[in-house]
Amino acid sequence: MLAFALAISTGIVAGTVVSTLERSTREQVFYSTGADLHVIIPGSTGRLGHEALARIRELDTVDIASPALRASARVGTTSVGTHFTLLGINPVEFQQIAWFRDDFSGSETDMTQLVDRLTVRVLPDAITLPPNTIELSMWAKSEPVIPDHILRIVVKDGIGVTRTFSMNEMQNEWSLVSGKLPGLIEPVEITSIQTFLRVGPDNATPAEILVDDLIATVADGSKHLVIDFDSPGLWTGLPTAEGNDTVFTITDERPGPQGSVDGDEGTGVGELSLGRGSGQGVRGIYRRAIDRPIPIIASQLFMARTNVGLRRPFMIEVQGGFVPVEVIDTVNYFPTLDPLRTPFAVADIDAIIDFVELRGLKKLSPNELFVSLQPASPPGPGIESEDGPPEEIETSIRKMFRLAIVASSAERLNDTFVDPVAVAGWRGMSVVATIAAAVIVLMAYAVFLAAYALRTKGESALILALGATRRDYWVRMIAELFPAILTGALVGVGTGFTVSSLMVSSMAHTGTGQRLLPPIILQTDWTLPLVTICAIFTIFVIGVTNSIRSFRAIQIARMAREGFSATSI
Repeated sequence: MLAFALAISTGIVAGTVVSTLERSTREQVFYSTGADLHVIIPGSTGRLGHEALARIRELDTVDIASPALRASARVGTTSVGTHFTLLGINPVEFQQIAWFRDDFSGSETDMTQLVDRLTVRVLPDAITLPPNTIELSMWAKSEPVIPDHILRIVVKDGIGVTRTFSMNEMQNEWSLVSGKLPGLIEPVEITSIQTFLRVGPDNATPAEILVDDLIATVADGSKHLVIDFDSPGLWTGLPTAEGNDTVFTITDERPGPQGSVDGDEGTGVGELSLGRGSGQGVRGIYRRAIDRPIPIIASQLFMARTNVGLRRPFMIEVQGGFVPVEVIDTVNYFPTLDPLRTPFAVADIDAIIDFVELRGLKKLSPNELFVSLQPASPPGPGIESEDGPPEEIETSIRKMFRLAIVASSAERLNDTFVDPVAVAGWRGMSVVATIAAAVIVLMAYAVFLAAYALRTKGESALILALGATRRDYWVRMIAELFPAILTGALVGVGTGFTVSSLMVSSMAHTGTGQRLLPPIILQTDWTLPLVTICAIFTIFVIGVTNSIRSFRAIQIARMAREGFSATSI
């Protein structure tokens, strides 16, 4: 029994430890890179712009190139909020190229579905300026009048670049404020209307701002009504250091000198109630299609440190801008993020960048890139390959971004599995250990059968003399030996998994003592255990067959004369 337990447990350990280490090594590479290629662009220069991204996507071997933004963010509108890492991704593209595991999700929802739910699909219709617009003007009134309090318009050009231009100061009576619009790539759309005052985050002067009839003047001198402010038009207040203290409403048009404008048939004006809060001096309004903040998924550590609840809106500060968000679900792990080192959250990159740029003070660009290669190139996570990525891809990327860090999952896998100590050593040791255990079992079982046959020969002759058949002898042997074999097998399986778990647990940390990411999951390659069990079963059948042949060859008459001695021949 002990010999069987030794052989089976050795096979279990060999099949489990080696298979688990190989799987863990592969998954560590997939988790750390997130895709076939992971490009990190450090520093404030050389960010991933539209032109560079387009050039990378045009490479023949590139299947999907998905930009990402990794930034330090803070919960709340004050400096004492919890700091965390915000990863902005393109949810549609990222779920096609990234590698996920079932235990990554913190709920019953699949990771792919969680990522897909980050997509902000409902957007307001763009307010586009007429072609060749050279000037914007708007009727405005401030109550009270604040010195140096100016009105500004934030627009986005045809390639997604945000521009801000200022108008005149507002008066305590209706006045037409205007500003020249520099030549921009069309189409140009309005993203926000705001005021600017050089003040701190929470000491701005409260004011009531009335606006009406935003007019565009084109190159030929004609004027076009762009916004009449007769209806809310999806406008809402920009968040400030005091939260949502900017309120936008439509009120009845009050008497004033603005007069009639072609196309303005309503009698409403927009009213901005500005509180004492601001975001770097900016207060104003923007448009959103649905009355919900930007969805994010967050780590368990994020939820524990911030005490925010699911589906409860709150503010985060990103690159100096306040962004309304809500946690829609939690995750335990997410590719390229360490859940134990710092809290993290994941959001739609376009939604985050667009909202931060609404203020017109900050230009954000992706600083990372996840690349999936064509099937002819190194495959994505989950498929082994011995070929590295095409050299021209890395060369092209490094030419565009001199300081770029390019991580290739295929190269890391090759470097790992070429190491004979990391793989071949473990596999060879497991095979040798299993063979040695099998030889020991064979020798031990052979000795046992010889001793067993010698000890029971007299009993077998007596049973044969009493009329027992070969079938009776077969049943008797199985009844005596099978419990020992079954017990040995069960003990061997249990011991094997216990020892494997202890061995793997001792290896589940890096050289600096940190936990491996993602955590190791026990996986058993049943080839060696099944070979060992089949060998034991074969040995058992051969032994029983030989015993039955010896039983048939017993000379009853001779053994009767010798008194059924166990040593009779």
